[in-house]
Amino acid sequence: MLARIHYWLVLTLTSLLSACRSPAPPPAPPSTPPPARATTQPISTTRPTAREADRLDVLEALFRHQFRHNASAGQRTVDYFFLALDGGADPPAALLARFRNDEKPKVLPASLATASPSAGVKHKTLGGTGLLFRVNSIAWLDDDTAEATGGYYEAGLSASGNTYLVKRKNGHWQVANDQMNWIS
Repeated sequence: MLARIHYWLVLTLTSLLSACRSPAPPPAPPSTPPPARATTQPISTTRPTAREADRLDVLEALFRHQFRHNASAGQRTVDYFFLALDGGADPPAALLARFRNDEKPKVLPASLATASPSAGVKHKTLGGTGLLFRVNSIAWLDDDTAEATGGYYEAGLSASGNTYLVKRKNGHWQVANDQMNWIS
């Protein structure tokens, strides 16, 4: 009888010890890194590539297209157009400077805006109404073609999500196709 109890205790302790062991280490990550996601942000800050130089031209074409082709109630009667990249980052100053002399309303970075579903888009300190335009990503299809996502935001029931095809024609970038994916 004592041998049976001893056998049962050894068996139970062995089971408990094996259950309490730390789990096996996770498998090693794959040797090749995942592909980089398309982005509107620059890749290099030291020596720009030809594609990075085209980036500002593509962004300018996209935003100018959005200014003219959106379903907002405000259109050009608002006080400000606010621009955002990659879900909220401000565009570079060089891009904003391109709109300084020929766009009305005034074009500003998104960081100067507040947005709410009920009150809409406003300037943080000056008040006044606005529209928020965004370009979330740019994917380069070839040297003369890019696909981008973005849209506008005016208020809770006035916003869109679009996919744009941008092509270089006669040395200038133009939106060749604007597909509205959703609107509210």
